[in-house]
Order: sequence, then structure tokens, then C-alpha cells
Amino acid sequence: MIEHAMKSDLVEVSVQLRHTTERAVLIFDGAAEVWLPISQIEVTPADPITGMTIITLPEWLAQEKGLI
Repeated sequence: MIEHAMKSDLVEVSVQLRHTTERAVLIFDGAAEVWLPISQIEVTPADPITGMTIITLPEWLAQEKGLI
């Protein structure tokens, strides 16, 4: 039996957090607003100087949403 290890391809994007609901966040990456499911991402608190937030998410989701 061959087991394939799941590859953890995570990316970080610097965004502005526009709105938060119980299940999703609306972010702005400088080009477009995009909704992301909270269950698929990790949010780093906003930088107090720039107001930018770092979102860590799977590469496939970032590509699907046009963030990379």
C-alpha cells in the first residue's frame, strides 16, 4: 500500500480586512475584493501602522480567488 503525504502548500497575502461575518471575511488585495471562508484561512492581526492584515491560506484557494 502506498500512502501519499498531503503537501501543505500555504501562502501568505497582505490585505486590507473590509468585513467579517461568522463564516467569512471580505478582503481587499489592492486590486479586488474577495470573500474567504474563515474555516480555510488564518488571520494575523492588522499591523497598527499600515492597517494591513496577513492572511495565510492554501495555495489552491489563493489561486481560485485570484490572489496569486
